Amino acid sequence: MKKLLAILLSVSFIFGAMSVTVNAADSFEEPAIEFIFDESTPIEIQQRIIADFSGEDDGAATYGLTCTLFGHKLDTGYTSTVTHKVRSTDPRCLKETFSYEICSRCDYSNYTLIASSYISCC
Repeated sequence: MKKLLAILLSVSFIFGAMSVTVNAADSFEEPAIEFIFDESTPIEIQQRIIADFSGEDDGAATYGLTCTLFGHKLDTGYTSTVTHKVRSTDPRCLKETFSYEICSRCDYSNYTLIASSYISCC
């Protein structure tokens, strides 16, 4: 009788542990990032910013000879990102404003966080 009880308890613990793991994995949702650009921002710069923030960069940086000799040719401006569903309670979304410097000759880019706040959007 004790062996039967021990087997039933161990099987119930195994099924209980598996159900907790499955539920925790299913409830995780990765936050989505929305980019807000100024109307005067060129498309190439917008695509570069999106690639930098989303991690689509391959890691290989090019540094041209012209940047070595004459310095970077920087495009500067401001952009905002809204990261949706960061928190579980309202206000849920994180809005961040960045100042950027991006070289049009090579892969150099520099982002400075200017402001961040939580907003109610979804």
